[in-house]
Amino acid sequence: MDNESPEKYRKWVAADFDSDPKDLLFEIYKESLYEEQNDAGRISKTIAKASTLFARLSADQERIARRLLCLTWALVALTFALLVFTVYLYKDTHLLIQREQATVPQDTRTP
Repeated sequence: MDNESPEKYRKWVAADFDSDPKDLLFEIYKESLYEEQNDAGRISKTIAKASTLFARLSADQERIARRLLCLTWALVALTFALLVFTVYLYKDTHLLIQREQATVPQDTRTP
């Protein structure tokens, strides 16, 4: 490794990390097929770009997993609310039926 500052590499990584994964994939192919460079240079650049692509995809997957977890908890909460509402409606209907039966006169005479 040469004596270049690490800040330069951080800027490259940040620029690659912010780019679209499809663009990174294109750059990986471009670097791997660049014939004016020796094999070691092509391999090292390809591995660097691929590592950035994997890190980017991993970060995207983590963000999506967090969102999916939040949506799952929202679904659980809504299911619980629906269950509570169903129990309330059941009890209300049951009480209404009991009141109607109590107000209807019972005809005990048989014809």
